[in-house]
Amino acid sequence: FKAESFPLYTLLLENKEAGVDAAIRAFELAQKGGDAEKYNFALGLQTVAYEIYAPGQTAEINRETLKACLAVFEEQAERHAPSALMAAYNRLCGFGCEIDKAAARKWLDKAEALGGKSEIIDAMRVQAAEPPKKKGLLGKFKPKF
Repeated sequence: FKAESFPLYTLLLENKEAGVDAAIRAFELAQKGGDAEKYNFALGLQTVAYEIYAPGQTAEINRETLKACLAVFEEQAERHAPSALMAAYNRLCGFGCEIDKAAARKWLDKAEALGGKSEIIDAMRVQAAEPPKKKGLLGKFKPKF
């Protein structure tokens, strides 16, 4: 778990952006901690990587950061429903990867097997269906370890 794997994080450090102290604390916790700390860091950083906020932030930096966040989620997805849901969400939306509905369905199955909330999984399954049953954004959820 290295800073270089998350280009947006290193950019925020270099620019001394507002909120960087919180990002540093989250990264340090992730380095020393377990799955929950790594998940929280990746989720927080991914949220910033959806848009361009910081000077020097580019679509390529965002893409590479989203790939690194997806790697965290997929590494944990066999053990934790929230990580499996985030892996499914990223695969479904193409964050850090190409859109892959089959992979999204696989992670949804895993999340359900790990006790994921059925209303979230049901909503995501609608989006992951081939062909899609409905267009639109997925609902928000708050994962808990």
